[in-house]
Amino acid sequence: MSDRLHVLLQTQGAYPFVKGGGVSTWAEMLCNGLAGEIDFHIYSVVGSPHLDLQYELPGNITDITKVPLWGAELPMAYYEPDRSFSSMVLEQELTTEGVIENIFFPLFEEFLTCLFHPVESSPRDIGLLFYRMWKFFQEFSYKKALQNERIWSCFDRKVKEYYRSNDLNRQIESFNLLEQTFGLRWLYHFLMPLDVPVPKVDVSHAASSGLPALPSIIGKLEYGTPYIVTDHGVWIRERIKNLNEDKELGFHSKRLLTNLSIIICKTAYYYADLVTPVTSIHRSWEEEFSAEAEQIKPVVNGVDIDKFRPCSVPAEEQYVRPTVVGLANLFPLKDIKTMIRTCKAVRKEIPEVQFLLYGDTTVDESYAADCRRLVEQLGLENHFFIKGFHDNPVEVYNKADLSILTSISEGAPYTVLESMSCACPVVATDVGGVREVLEDCGIIPEPRSVEGLAEGVVKLLRDDELRELLGKKSRKKVIEQFGSAGTISKYLENYHSVRRMEGIPDDRQKMNMLSYA
Repeated sequence: MSDRLHVLLQTQGAYPFVKGGGVSTWAEMLCNGLAGEIDFHIYSVVGSPHLDLQYELPGNITDITKVPLWGAELPMAYYEPDRSFSSMVLEQELTTEGVIENIFFPLFEEFLTCLFHPVESSPRDIGLLFYRMWKFFQEFSYKKALQNERIWSCFDRKVKEYYRSNDLNRQIESFNLLEQTFGLRWLYHFLMPLDVPVPKVDVSHAASSGLPALPSIIGKLEYGTPYIVTDHGVWIRERIKNLNEDKELGFHSKRLLTNLSIIICKTAYYYADLVTPVTSIHRSWEEEFSAEAEQIKPVVNGVDIDKFRPCSVPAEEQYVRPTVVGLANLFPLKDIKTMIRTCKAVRKEIPEVQFLLYGDTTVDESYAADCRRLVEQLGLENHFFIKGFHDNPVEVYNKADLSILTSISEGAPYTVLESMSCACPVVATDVGGVREVLEDCGIIPEPRSVEGLAEGVVKLLRDDELRELLGKKSRKKVIEQFGSAGTISKYLENYHSVRRMEGIPDDRQKMNMLSYA
């Protein structure tokens, strides 16, 4: 191949089908910033097949593979659009009872053993299982294999064995047909990436240690493709937190999905050639889940300092009221409810204050609805405004008195960096890499602290000189430490560095997929 590298960039619920959010911002920056050096193949795991592109794509994106986990009767029509109907029929015919019995069933049984022993299971062995299952699905029908009656019986038996061995006999009684159906349904949808062809490229780059990393693991074992995992937030921590707080999921589903998340995450780190968190604060989690210390090399997020800059606002467009802005999609990790309660606390001191929240309200529609109800319950209809997505954040920051972030988990959040670059002072919770970015330039209360957040907001709104001082210090710090040019250069360096690591692992164990004959 030429010096121009081909990189498989893998995302989930983000670029190029979801606008806004840190991962989308990061991916767009990467693809545009490396247009002269890298050809990107995008592998995008999405919730629905009906999402349209939300970005104008640069010419160096050569192709896009959309992998819908839900909402498609034949999902392969989206990730293999050129595949003929006759080949799908042939695949179904080849997937005989004998093939399922002799080839897939032993693999699935071994997979369930790992799934129900996530801590004890070796990430090396899990990776080989993922690989062998992927090889199977490249020849045979994913749907027909996973919906086979023998697979259902195996799942039921393995779940009950797991509960008995962990003194959870009471849970066996509630593991009925409905729960069994839910469990296999989760597996059917979340293992979907194992049915997707993985292209041969120079480097793979996963935007998390979750589902997007599965094609990287496969590429490593099939072609010897080196790969990078970039953690924005700590995916496994956020995943477990979300599952624990999900009131609609029952015990069995939570346990199953937690275990699946653990085995994917630890395997992703184990086979990675480089782990590049956006903040060094993630290191302890990554090492705990099988990443080698010498493989962890943080690459801080950066912003375009020429785009995100202070600029004057015409008098007629300036806000009359003291204005706090937040740029965050509405879902639990952003803790928008604490932001709303903070508004109520600030209003007691500054009655005319307004909070303007810009972000996608469709990520978690139930949570967004809860937030709207909370605004009404607290009587904040004229003070807290959920505005939806805004396509010009520079304007938002420059018109505001300050910006706020109330997250309970983060990496190095772009909303903080962008606000700082615009010299807009920030109040942000002390999570992830926020302190690393904002220290000495903003106010950093504890997460979930309405009192601390409100105190910081009131302090800044009442002190014009302090706002101006922190704004100038923020802009200076971003220019010196967090410009996008340095971030992009580092990723390019990493791509060339891991490219030289190419080599198929010695422990790869290929299956002869024709043995069914």
